[in-house]
Amino acid sequence: MATCLATTSRILNSSLSQRVMSAEEAAALIDSGTRICMSGFTGSGYPKAVPLALARRIADANLRGQKFQVTFVRCCAIICSAPSGCPLASTRLTRLAKA
Repeated sequence: MATCLATTSRILNSSLSQRVMSAEEAAALIDSGTRICMSGFTGSGYPKAVPLALARRIADANLRGQKFQVTFVRCCAIICSAPSGCPLASTRLTRLAKA
């Protein structure tokens, strides 16, 4: 895993700092068919690089004729943590890959 010293130096738990990786490495861990829920009322809580890396991965797979699709849900933490789950409508990340 590629790590950034500036990022890992802020993480005090060594087992967690070993899990820091690039956006591309994180996107590679996501399988087709996965439902992804992200939140963040402001841009500070939203993982900006991972969705873009995932969109590139999806576009590359689709260009090779492999169907790769994930469900992307963006909602607030209060709704997502409700016992009934996240009721908001989902969008397909493949739309991002086509843009």
